[in-house]
Parts: sequence; C-alpha cells; structure tokens
Amino acid sequence: YFAEVCKLVCTIDSPCTAGAAGSGGSGGGGGGASSRLYRAVAATSRAVANLAGLSTMSNELAGEADVPPEDTGMLHVLRSVCGRNISIGNNGCTASRSHGFDHGVVFSAVPLKNGEIFQVRIESENSGWSGNLGIGIVWSVPTDASSLSSSAVALSPRSCGGVWLLSGSNLYHDGSVFKSNYCAETEWLKKGDVLGVQRRPDASLRFYLNNKELPIATSQVPSDVYAVVDVYGKAQSVSVISKRHPTTINATAVTPSGHVASDAVPVTSRSLRFHSVCGRNVTLCDDCVTAERAKSFNNALLFSARPLRNGEKFELRVEGVCERWSGSPLFGVTKRSPGELADSLPQSGQGLPAATWLMNRSAVFVNGVKVRNQCGYLHDGPLKWNVGDTFGVVCRDDVMHALYNGRELATTCPGVAKTCYAVLDLYGPVTKVKLLASASSGSDADDITAISDDITAAGSGGVSPVATTLAASTSTISTATTQAGRQAVVDAAMPRRTLQSPQSTCSASQSAALFKASLGLPDAFFDAQYDKCFCKQCHTLTGKSYVRAGDPPALHSEPEGWTLFALRLHPRAIEVHQVFQKWHAAFHGTASSAVRKILDTGFLLQPGDFAIGGTQLQEAVGHFNDQRKPAGFDTKKVFVSPSSGYAGHSSYARTTRFQIASKLFVAQVAFKVFIRPGSYTTGPQTLGAAFAQTSEPGIKMSEIEWSTKERGAIELCGLLIKVDPLAQARDPAVITL
Repeated sequence: YFAEVCKLVCTIDSPCTAGAAGSGGSGGGGGGASSRLYRAVAATSRAVANLAGLSTMSNELAGEADVPPEDTGMLHVLRSVCGRNISIGNNGCTASRSHGFDHGVVFSAVPLKNGEIFQVRIESENSGWSGNLGIGIVWSVPTDASSLSSSAVALSPRSCGGVWLLSGSNLYHDGSVFKSNYCAETEWLKKGDVLGVQRRPDASLRFYLNNKELPIATSQVPSDVYAVVDVYGKAQSVSVISKRHPTTINATAVTPSGHVASDAVPVTSRSLRFHSVCGRNVTLCDDCVTAERAKSFNNALLFSARPLRNGEKFELRVEGVCERWSGSPLFGVTKRSPGELADSLPQSGQGLPAATWLMNRSAVFVNGVKVRNQCGYLHDGPLKWNVGDTFGVVCRDDVMHALYNGRELATTCPGVAKTCYAVLDLYGPVTKVKLLASASSGSDADDITAISDDITAAGSGGVSPVATTLAASTSTISTATTQAGRQAVVDAAMPRRTLQSPQSTCSASQSAALFKASLGLPDAFFDAQYDKCFCKQCHTLTGKSYVRAGDPPALHSEPEGWTLFALRLHPRAIEVHQVFQKWHAAFHGTASSAVRKILDTGFLLQPGDFAIGGTQLQEAVGHFNDQRKPAGFDTKKVFVSPSSGYAGHSSYARTTRFQIASKLFVAQVAFKVFIRPGSYTTGPQTLGAAFAQTSEPGIKMSEIEWSTKERGAIELCGLLIKVDPLAQARDPAVITL
C-alpha cells in the first residue's frame, strides 16, 4: 500500500514541478501540496515501521522530510555518523581524516541495493603511517558515533549485526581473519586507487580493485546491507565515485568504466558458471557466465565452477568472433578440479593432464592425444563460426555427447569419469561465449556432490547454506554417502604436497646425491619421497618451464638442470600457513659451506644477524654493502627470486669443484622457498650485464628480485643441487668423492 501511495506522490509531484517552470505561481502551490503529502506519507511509514520494529528508508529521512524521493543517478553519499577523526564534506561525498592514523570509519547513508557497487577513490595519503584503506559491509549502522571502534576490523557484530571487511591483504568476518592473502595488491594501495564492494542478487559478496573483480568473498550476505569504509593508515582522504542505481538491476557484472551492466542473466548458486581459475587472456563477467578472450588466440582455458551433474548440459552461445584467427574451440570434461590446475595452467586444452576428454569440430582427444578423426559436426569442410551459434557437451553415465545449435549429435566419447568439470578452450576465431541455462536430470545426490565440489574448488573452507539445507532435506541419501561427501571436502581442502614419481636414476640426480652426501647433512632434515629431478632429460618428460602458484597466483620458473631434495616442513607451514596453496615459490642461491648453517637455523638470515655459534653475517664479497650501494638500496634484507636462473647465478650460488672417480665436476647449491604474499617488495636485477634478459625470458627483469625484512615470511622447502661436468679444474682445491 505504501509503495502505491509513493507512486501516486511521484505522479502528482512531476506535473507540479513542470508547472512551476511554465505557469508562474500555480506550479509552486501544487509543489507545496505534494511536499506536504510526501511528508505525511513519510511520517505514516515511520510510524508503521516503528510499530513493526522495522528499519526502512523512511527512518533515514527523519528530520529531512522535505527531501524528495532519491535521484537514482546521484552519487552515493556518506552518513554523518562516523569516526571521531573524520570530516565529511562535499555534500557527503568525501571523507578526510584530520589527524592520527585511526578512528576513520564511515558508512553509506542508505543500504546498498542488490547489484549496486559502492566505490571510493583514495584522494590523498600520508606515507608516515602503515596500514591502508579498508572497505566492506555491515548489516546495520550504529546510531552513536562515540561508540564506534578505532578501526573497521574491530567493529562489533553486536552493534553492526555482522561485518565483512577487506583490509590490507586479508578478508575479515566479524573481526576475525576469514581468508589471509585474499588480495595482495590491496596491501599497497596508493593515491588514485579505487576500492569497491557489491552485494549481488544471489546473496554473494564481491570486492573490486580499480574496477577489477576479485574472487568471491562469501555467498551468505543478507539484503539491505550498508557499505563501510575505513580511512586508515596511509589513506588520508577518500571520495565516493559510484552512482546509485535502480532496484531493478539484474546484472552483477562490472564494465571497464565501473558501471553495472544491464543485460546480465542472474545465476543461482546451483546454476553453472565459470570458475575463477582461467587462462590469463580471459575476462569473466555477468557473474561468471560470460567469458571473453581479450587478446591473442590462446591462453583462454575455462572451467565450470562445479562438476557437471549426470545429464546436465554444458552449452554455450557464441557472442563474439574474430575471423583473423583460424582453428576451433576445444571443449569437453576433465576429472581434475580447477583448483588443482591453478598453478600449472597450460596454454591450450591439449596440454591438460590425464583424465581429460575433449573434442573440436573434427576430432576427439583423450589426455591430449587425438583418438578419432572425421567425427565433428561439419567434417566435410571448414567450420565458420557465427555469432549466435551454440555448442557444448552433455555427459550421461560415462558417455560424453556433442551439442550443436540445439541438437545432440552422434559424436560421442565413451569412458569419461563420473564426476567431471566442464572445460572450454576459447581458441581461435571464437572470442566470446555465454553460458546458457541448463536443466539437469541429475539426482539430489548429484546436487550434493556438485555443491561439495564447488565449495572445495572455491577453497572457502566452509559449508554454504544451500549445501546445508539440501543435505538436511534429502533423506534418501545414505549416511555413508553423506559421510563420504564430507570427507571428500575435507580431504580436498587439506593442503597437500605433491608426491613425485619414483626417484630418478639419471646421471644428474646420482651426481647431485653424491655431492649432497659430501656435505654431511643429517637425513632428519629431508623427506626423500618428494625428491624430484629437473635435469634436461627428466624435466622434458614431466614438467613445464613456468608455473603460477600461491594466492594470488605468482609466476616462478622451474629449476631446470637442478635436483630437488625435499626438506621436512613444520606442521605450522603445511596446516596453518598452507604454504603449498597460498604462498609464492622462489629461490635463494648460496654457498655450499652455508647449507648446514641455514638448515640448523631453520630460516634465512639477513646481514647483521647472528647465526648459531655467534658468527655475525655480513654482505658477501662483491655484493652491495653500506659503503657501496645505490641510493636508497637496503642491504639488510633477505633476497630471493622467482627465477631459478637468477638465484642460481654463480654470483649467488657459488661454485664448488669436485671429482668423482677420474671426472671433474662443478656443483652449485640453492634453496627453494615459499614466501608469504604481501610480505616482500620486488625490484630489478642487480647483476648488470652478467645476467642478460635472455637468461630468464619468462620473468620480468623489473621484478626479478624479491626482498623482505620479515624472517618468518619465508619457509625452506627444498635443497637444490646442480652438477655439471668440468673438462679441467682451474682450482687446485678439488673435493674428491
């Protein structure tokens, strides 16, 4: 009833306002009448809301009854209730911290609508403080500014109902860290950077950094939440740059300009969407149901966010075509979850590991090998893709069937695994696709399995309300099946160390093992079941040159030519820090004489530190020191590199000549380490001409040195040894084995 009255008010008010412009005083009288009517309706709604114990927008208008209904094209504004060091200006669109580093919490004036993005931009900063801007949502806003905490992280659920916050690199829920290293880039915000937050129609929460969508934060957010901003630390002042949008927004995607798209199709948590793990040339939008390859013709792998149910169609519509490229998309299913593949995603579908079944316009591939020709939709000539074409697959039992333009074709691939993720290699002329809604013939058991797998793939570590409700309501599922599903989630969520194939018996690994034995290192340091050889022979068969790992993913090179002797890790590193899943891999070259000292200490030391035995470390001879260094360069750090070639340079991994029987060799040692994202800074190479660009073409020379002052931010993972033959020893001091 109240909504209908408001519509009537707007209908009355618009003609009166127009009359005021064209008919003198008669319009003014009408406008006053409509304003009085609006005030009466607002007062009535407040009274009804108070009786019902509800919080409505009319309560927000208390004392401001002359304000007309909101203009949906206006900027968001900030609430006057704010931290004691904050000044609100520019009609509620800016917030400045006058002094100190904290007490800078501000809120949006009204709740966010579904799909509406609230964005703020850093206008000024103070480099004298640590910490930075935070943003998030609260269920309700405190009415008393004096009760506000010093930072948004400390906001109490008792006063705000509930809190989700992105601050630094961590995601917080009700004051506790929900996900560490959620976004490392937000640790280093600067003037001009933009942070945004959005509550989507499917109840999920998303954050944005400079209009780039970050991974889903949670899927359990109520409606009518308020934005909260913490003008903290380095961030001195911010301005609101987002506009309010109508409640009829159905879209959930962000365009490059930061506005909400208007033609997206809402996707429920049980509908198919693309997984956030994807090729580097892919952009996802429309709540991950649309994918576009931004450049080139490859590096555009996509996966479904959960496994396909039995009989469920993975069907796509072509939205964009570039005839400059030849070839065809490759699509099908894989047993490997996207999370498993995140750190070693190949350039194309044919590079995916075992248990993958794919097809294109003319062939079927199993584990990257073509097993059948002349089986595509148009095997009598080249296929020209057009916008509007549809294609995909559907799996029934253990058979994968091809789909094309709404028809199920005779093209099949038997023998697929029961639980598989859909795969799309957005290759060649097709540059943009959109997932179509699909009805599934799967059972409730399939739904529970799919939801469990979806939770595991997302790495949320929790159980969604959808999964909980469905599990509770499906009495036909046996206890054994439910327990197995829960155990699968637990097993998949546990950090794992990949078990390597049986130890190599190649000459390189044997020589490395002999040199390792000469160092007299106790076996208790090592875990031999994870040893791996990266020599030219072994690595060609088993590995790749570059790998992306960590959260967020960072590129590092594989240690080609080296043999890895795995170290035993403390349970803290595996179970608490989850270094194999979340930290970045890097390398540290050293001298063979320092290996035992490093292992005894358990971590890498900085110049100036005292090692076991009382020896104080100094900068190595020939390296930068306090007397010889570039301006502003700090030598009192631990230096590592994502490049095994750079860390393994003889300036760092110093050579030792030794003899096996009558043959002469030269050996080098280094450590493979894990380093916590956000704890280090990057810098250019400092070897000069001694290390050419071509020595490590996959790593940026401007970011090849990583340095940190945090000793606890590095975990030793493995000892690397590289052995090369030497025709003639130039140094008379030769170790004979």
